[in-house]
Amino acid sequence: MIKASRHETVSFWEKDDNVVWQGKVTYTRPDAKKVTIDSCNVFYMKDGLRDQYLIYIDNAPLFV
Repeated sequence: MIKASRHETVSFWEKDDNVVWQGKVTYTRPDAKKVTIDSCNVFYMKDGLRDQYLIYIDNAPLFV
C-alpha cells in the first residue's frame, strides 16, 4: 500500500521530560502519487526512556 515515506519536523515541545512532536509525513504510493499528511506524536518519558508513544494522524487522504 505504501512504497516509501519521508518524515519532516515542523516543531516540537518539551515539558517535564515529555515531548510533543508536530510533523508532516509524505507517503509515496505504489502508483508514484505523493501524499503529505500532518501528524503529531506524543512521547511520555520515564527514567530517561520512552514509556508511552502516542501517534495522531488521519491517513484517509492516502487512500483517495
